[in-house]
Amino acid sequence: MGREPGRHFNPLVLYGPSGVGKTHLLHAIGNQLRETLDDTAAVVCVSAEQFVEDVVAATQSGTIDHLRARYRAADALLLDDLHAVAGTERAQAELFHLFNALSADGKPMVFACDRAPSELEQVEPRLRSRLSAGLVAALAPPDRAMRRTLYQQALAPVAPRVPDDVLDFLADRSLAGVRELHGRASQVIALSRTGVPLAVDTIRNELEGHFLPSAGAPRALARAAADPFFTDDERVVWDWHDVPGRAIEELR
Repeated sequence: MGREPGRHFNPLVLYGPSGVGKTHLLHAIGNQLRETLDDTAAVVCVSAEQFVEDVVAATQSGTIDHLRARYRAADALLLDDLHAVAGTERAQAELFHLFNALSADGKPMVFACDRAPSELEQVEPRLRSRLSAGLVAALAPPDRAMRRTLYQQALAPVAPRVPDDVLDFLADRSLAGVRELHGRASQVIALSRTGVPLAVDTIRNELEGHFLPSAGAPRALARAAADPFFTDDERVVWDWHDVPGRAIEELR
């Protein structure tokens, strides 16, 4: 986002298949924004699913103005799984107006999605247009060189000197994303802890079945890799400071 977040390439939209690190990168950007913005800034990280639930609840309880005030008081908005707003007319309308309000104030916005904004068929054209107006970046599964580096890092805690042929064997096998890579590395680590030497023949004989396409590692594995700040039980992270006149509502 640079040293002047919100001024250039706003919004930033990250898209790609599951397991390529969109959420992890989103959280890293959130941490960077907390360091870049001043001490009174409020950085909001929320899933699109939670945003939709918030809009539905506020609409039913007649507190939609309260919800709007809270979101629009944020200094940065990070929205994960943007595709979850597809087909939700009221939530899309609220997100559209929230987008305009934050954009007008030069506040940075980052969205993560499983496809490019132009491919979100059940999202209103006006919202797709806004999302496409910034920087849209595709995240692809790691290539062979990156896979080799990631395997070396993942195996280092239990096997600091993994043979080169083992790393090459692992890196040569394609995968859907980083999540799947961590799942495979976990299988190798479990094998090594049984005392079996890390050799290509052993890994091939024992783990070849694990190199078939899979649904990825359990959610807990991805959660363990994320920054603890963003794995709080509350899906919306508010970092408020007691600044006179800042908040429109009572902050809790």
